[in-house]
Amino acid sequence: SSIEPDVVHLHWINYGYLHPRTKAKFRKPLLWTFHDMWPMTGGCHYASGCTRYEHECGACPSLLSTQARDLSSRVWERKKAAWRDLSITIIAPSRWMADCARRSSLFSTSRIEVIPNCLDTERFRPLDRAACRNILGLPQEAKIVLFVAMNAERDKRKGFDLLHAAACALRERDPAGRLMALVVGAESIGSDFPFPVRLLGLLRDEISLSLAYNAADVFVSASREDNLPNTVLEAMSCGTACVGFNVGGMSDLIDHQETGLLAAPEDSQDLSERIASVLSDDQRARALGNAARERVLRQNAPALVAHRHQELYRELIEASSQLDQS
Repeated sequence: SSIEPDVVHLHWINYGYLHPRTKAKFRKPLLWTFHDMWPMTGGCHYASGCTRYEHECGACPSLLSTQARDLSSRVWERKKAAWRDLSITIIAPSRWMADCARRSSLFSTSRIEVIPNCLDTERFRPLDRAACRNILGLPQEAKIVLFVAMNAERDKRKGFDLLHAAACALRERDPAGRLMALVVGAESIGSDFPFPVRLLGLLRDEISLSLAYNAADVFVSASREDNLPNTVLEAMSCGTACVGFNVGGMSDLIDHQETGLLAAPEDSQDLSERIASVLSDDQRARALGNAARERVLRQNAPALVAHRHQELYRELIEASSQLDQS
């Protein structure tokens, strides 16, 4: 049977989910949420500071290429040809992603709306820290720094090298030896981390993740580039103070010194100092965590985000209907 949707809303379409030319076959209002930069580049998911996508790709740094007509250029040309005449409304989860789309040669004339990701604020909510530590077998007296390390040692964008340098500087501030790293998503992070590490591995359920966020004194993101990281959003919803570099969409989540702390991009020393300022002041950490939770409830609760999508759908459907009748 045929499917007749009122709108078509795309999200992440890579790994063969949808061919670029397929979008031209849709005859309904088309929306696309950009979860990374792939739609506007010649293939990379994050440009790592490269601005060639603002004009046309080629001589791609990710490919170590110096050729104008390389693979990235050919992919970019295919996208341009496939999407030239399409009317696509772009949804960017962060202001940073919206700015990237506006600067891109493929979507600079498209309508772009900023609607953040939503989160189950009941599943990710504040819990008793002592109880969470008991469940996970963590020491009550430790100062626990939590981070997620999925592919961290292989993916430079995740900034594990910057985090490691920050941890080394942080260790010098801990003569009592109370620091402990809690790591989600990795089976190992090397043998030279400067203070004790507890590896939780890959957690596949939200209850376990919520326990980890609530057990920590601070959650740290060291990414060099990111859209609107779900890990930060989840930690904030659990009322855990967060620290990260002021890159990408981080400032959409963290209002510096109000709902968390932002460090200068790629500055490990500054990151270390921000982490230390949270760990050294329990009252401040609680205030940051409480404000973070309130911010998530105001901006990212499912009902609120769904309503913004519904309003946009309704507007596009009405405009499409009027166009069909004219």
